[in-house]
Amino acid sequence: MNGVHAMKAKLVIAFIIIVLLTTGFFGLDYYILAQNRYYDISLSLDRWIPLSPVWIWAYLLYYPFCLVPFLFPTVLNDTRLFVRIAAGFLIQFIVAWPIFYFFPTRIIHPVLTGTTFSVLAVQGLYRVDAGCCILPCLHVANSLYTGLVLRRFLSPRWSVPIFFVVGLISASTLLIKQHLVVDVLAGVLLGFAAYAFYLSTARLWVAAWDEGSSSEVPQRLNPVFREPALRASE
Repeated sequence: MNGVHAMKAKLVIAFIIIVLLTTGFFGLDYYILAQNRYYDISLSLDRWIPLSPVWIWAYLLYYPFCLVPFLFPTVLNDTRLFVRIAAGFLIQFIVAWPIFYFFPTRIIHPVLTGTTFSVLAVQGLYRVDAGCCILPCLHVANSLYTGLVLRRFLSPRWSVPIFFVVGLISASTLLIKQHLVVDVLAGVLLGFAAYAFYLSTARLWVAAWDEGSSSEVPQRLNPVFREPALRASE
């Protein structure tokens, strides 16, 4: 029962962190909008990319996708691993927020007409997200980081579907006109940087495990950083 309570506590903590980060993001988004001062980083390529409202559903897939690593019992039962994965997400926001503030950019949303579910969903997104905190694109950064973490834990056969989802989410940011090409490229760099940070914590913690009790080392280990090897059946 204690294990169940611990898992529930971690999920609650993860939820609280998500709420705080989301609130801070949108608060900064509207603050920058009120300043009415932006840098134009759009490229000619951005104007060639068509608007396709149906891609909103791939864009929204970002939210459940980024939660997937935290749903594995192995992660929920391993505090170190849980914190390391969460820290990788947190570091992306820590890096992005100063950029949002000191180098404000914005995408001007197009006017949409129509009554399809996709159009209405995009219109709702435009009302909620003013399109100011866009460089780097956290949708891309967080999704790529999630994909890299999942690929490390799951068997190789999951690589294609994992990065297919990452690709869908990344493309959707451009196709619903919520981000610019430069945003996406910066998001890719940030995602890889966050993953590098995640790997660096593995090296540090493995050293700590080696110096401490061997009973603290997980039983099933990745041969490089001794991480628990998740399986799809878990």
